[in-house]
Amino acid sequence: MTSDDDKKWLSPFDLWVANAIDYYSGTLNPTVNSSKQENQVVKYMYKDEKTGKLKFQPASLKMLKGIIKDGLGKPIDFTESGDPKIVEGEKDKEGKYTKVTKVLIHNKDGSPIVNVPLNEELNKDDTDHARTIDFVNESIKVVEKTIKSLVVDKYTINGWDKNDTRLSLDAKIDINYPTLKEIFGSRLPGEVNEMFKKIYGNYVSNRDVEKGSYKSNGTNSAKVKYYNLDGSETTANEKYKNQQSSLIYANPKNSNTDSNNGQVSFDSLLKTLFTAGTTANNPTNAGSGQVLWMGKDKMYMPNVKLQDSYTDLYFLSKLPKEYEKIFNAKKVLKWMSAYTPTFISNKLNQNPIWNMMDKSGKIMSFDNATQNLSGISKLELNYSNGLKTLDYNILNGLFGSLLNLKGNKLEFNDAEKWLEFVNVDLTKAKYSDSDNAVNWDKKYVETKVDINEFKKNYKTHVLDKLDKTPGMNSNQKEAFKKFYEKANNDKTDQLWANEIMRRFSSSYFAMFNSALSIEQIEKKEELGWIFDSIHGYGEFKKSEFKQKGADENKWEIGVKDLLKAYKELAEDLKVDFKQFNLVDSLVFDGKIQLYTDQTNNHIANQKFDLLSIFSSLATAQFHTSPSKDVLEYFYKKTERKFNELFSDYTYSFAEVINRDNLQITYSPSNHDFGNMPSFLSNISEATTGLEYVVDGTTTAKWKKKAIKINDRDGRNGIVNAILDYEKLVDNEAKNKAEALNTRYKKSKLASQSNLSDDANYNNSYFGEFQSINNGWFKDRWYRDFLDFKLYDDDGKPIKDDAIRIKDLEGKKVDSRVNAYWQFYIQSQGVGKRNISGIWRDATKDAVAMFGYLSSDVANKANYLAFKNQDTGEIKTVKINKQFSSNMFYYKTQNIENEKKYEAAKTDEQRNAIRHTLAQEKYNYKDTNGQHSGTGFVSWVSDYAIMSKYQNALLTPGQKYSVYFSSDEKGTKDIIKTDLGNFESIAENGKTFSQAPIRMQRSKDPVKVDADGFKHYENTLYVYDQFNGVK
Repeated sequence: MTSDDDKKWLSPFDLWVANAIDYYSGTLNPTVNSSKQENQVVKYMYKDEKTGKLKFQPASLKMLKGIIKDGLGKPIDFTESGDPKIVEGEKDKEGKYTKVTKVLIHNKDGSPIVNVPLNEELNKDDTDHARTIDFVNESIKVVEKTIKSLVVDKYTINGWDKNDTRLSLDAKIDINYPTLKEIFGSRLPGEVNEMFKKIYGNYVSNRDVEKGSYKSNGTNSAKVKYYNLDGSETTANEKYKNQQSSLIYANPKNSNTDSNNGQVSFDSLLKTLFTAGTTANNPTNAGSGQVLWMGKDKMYMPNVKLQDSYTDLYFLSKLPKEYEKIFNAKKVLKWMSAYTPTFISNKLNQNPIWNMMDKSGKIMSFDNATQNLSGISKLELNYSNGLKTLDYNILNGLFGSLLNLKGNKLEFNDAEKWLEFVNVDLTKAKYSDSDNAVNWDKKYVETKVDINEFKKNYKTHVLDKLDKTPGMNSNQKEAFKKFYEKANNDKTDQLWANEIMRRFSSSYFAMFNSALSIEQIEKKEELGWIFDSIHGYGEFKKSEFKQKGADENKWEIGVKDLLKAYKELAEDLKVDFKQFNLVDSLVFDGKIQLYTDQTNNHIANQKFDLLSIFSSLATAQFHTSPSKDVLEYFYKKTERKFNELFSDYTYSFAEVINRDNLQITYSPSNHDFGNMPSFLSNISEATTGLEYVVDGTTTAKWKKKAIKINDRDGRNGIVNAILDYEKLVDNEAKNKAEALNTRYKKSKLASQSNLSDDANYNNSYFGEFQSINNGWFKDRWYRDFLDFKLYDDDGKPIKDDAIRIKDLEGKKVDSRVNAYWQFYIQSQGVGKRNISGIWRDATKDAVAMFGYLSSDVANKANYLAFKNQDTGEIKTVKINKQFSSNMFYYKTQNIENEKKYEAAKTDEQRNAIRHTLAQEKYNYKDTNGQHSGTGFVSWVSDYAIMSKYQNALLTPGQKYSVYFSSDEKGTKDIIKTDLGNFESIAENGKTFSQAPIRMQRSKDPVKVDADGFKHYENTLYVYDQFNGVK
């Protein structure tokens, strides 16, 4: 489709209908979720505030305004933000009511929904105020939640794909947390990805790469922002609303108190390292202080090769251990203040890697952020037994070969030189295609290790000790020998340099590695080696990345593909490309997660539920291929269980037709629901879109009485009871053993670690308000998405000039509603044939026939006549024309259609609401001549026995001519049967060859009119029928 004119001939709905017919091509139908876009928003019909007329409008609680009432019949009011008003009173800073001045909603018996003394402080000292406040607010929340549950504002239609199915072949970075969508499903809005992107976009956008500080643009963009799950900004951010957002940089130059010619002192550097990322009274850093900034091209981060660089999410320790796997949780990269204590002397680590030394040669330990560190003169390597033992490890040790390490002593008087030494500068290595290896700059290596000294030590501490090393097999020993031989034959010492850097970068001597910006990699693409799947550096390795020779057929990417993905993400997040660095790459590759401002906001607002906490984390994926489900599906290319993979909307043509019919013939009920909560009234299917509601208050008691597996907040669980009992028995056994001087063995069940950590089962029905949404509204929403609504938002039939079907007057139809109506009635035979079908009732073993007659001949047809073609004998069966038709459509789509129709007093009023067969105009020709007029009459014959019984009307083995007649003898006002374009009809829709009763037109026409109209003779064949065969 290249033009708008082309598009009018093909819409998503055309593909959908085609797919419904050919359901083996079900891959056309994707999963569809509602969103805020005009054609994807969930809509219900309620009064427009401007016009006062009923109209389909976006779902919101305001649609219940003026409709929903409490148990006494008083209208329930709503706030400007759309929340129901339950009570009036005073709240504390956490949003909890501490004083109730008025209860606004009452039960049917007149009692308030919460029994609370009015105009009294609930936090008085002489009461258990905490429990009272919680009880009152919980009661209010139950009512609020119930009212909010009345409006379903999110829809989903399952298709062949999932929420995060990906078809694209291009590399893409996706700021997303797919696991949450699998776990929480519909609780997550369709716009949740917007929240994820905004959180990370804010984290990146505030970075000034040139200055290592906040980017200044004259706005409040660097302020902390707090988001709802749909990405909208919320005002519930009292604690942090005026604070600056988290900055990834830790910059000692911002606090450099005693610099010399721009050089950073130990004082400012170490204070920055020990404090960056620390948040008062908060175990998270919100993503701050992850990178030590010394200059635009001199940034440092924890060495990604060391396990000490990572830590678990702090809240995992408070959850069952299996949650880490369930939520696909990653490690968090330590920020500077959390990382530094492992390496530099402080009060909590008595055996660090480096000691801070004062001018008198005494060790200084970091205590707190206010500590004066100006007395530090140098950092000295703590080359004691622990570190020395590690350094002499045969696999990764350097064997005391560090440059300037003399007598187990190595010290630095210059802060920046120390930084250079403990850092692995990733720009000092380059991938060699000829060597198929990463070669390190030898001069750079020599700034850290004495190569010649290492070569000697390697022979002494590796080769000479191979045979004495336990646990090493012959192949491993041979590998060391071959390397030594090959490295010694290399006169350039390149192999030795590479081996040294492998060992150094994996040791505690390498505290940092350079935190390159992605812009640096763009300027010098050879730096892409750090991502190489084989030769890359530590956790930067990407399984699908190749520095050289990336194979697209294996979904591999190279540097240019990677940079393109970063640039597209920068554009999507509206940030500068140069603001990304290697810390971001760990997040994007799914290696780590980071805390964010959102995490701190949730903690400040005491939102500790799993959805809030996990959704606040910076989480992402780097895609280089279609998603796994796509690859698996298209590799198989077969699907046997359609009902598990596709919804009824997708694969069943009968369902499609049925839903079309519902759109034009269904009107939701206006009668109040039964089984409603006692504090609600005037709620119906029409006003809420719900099919039913079930009050949960009557079953709430069972949830309260449920026995917990593990009561983490008390001692009432099964595990708690077992522990208490076993500990008591265990203590008694221990005391007896001590008294009798016998052996004591501790009971396994006395330790909680030996007991299952199963979660408590929480029934989602008991105590919960239950409802289900009406499919009529959902189907209308889906049609809106597919651009094939039958009625517009005002309820009027939609005009469509692309429709090709004609009505029974031969005129082109221009309304979608009428188009479906014409398809529906004409497919049933109206105006196309006067006998539509044959039905055999299995229980009666009797046959009835049915069809439609135009009004100009219907009054002449009272009997269906069967004339034996061999004997000429005529048998008749009476036909019924009254109360045999319920075919109609609503002229407008309105939730009050049924209500108005039932209240209508005259046919004129009823006909203004419904269009029926009696109102259908026609002008057509059949074998009985030209028909013109208004209205069709449906008919159905009495049951007749057509098998081997004494009272049979027709007997097997005979052929009959069939026609209509006005008299019981079948001789007056004869109207011939006409099958139209059908060659035959058979009982119960069976194939012609299998049906015992079938009617067939003659092979050749018996007459052809002057205008070319062909007349056929119809014959009814009757064969033996087995009883009970349907």
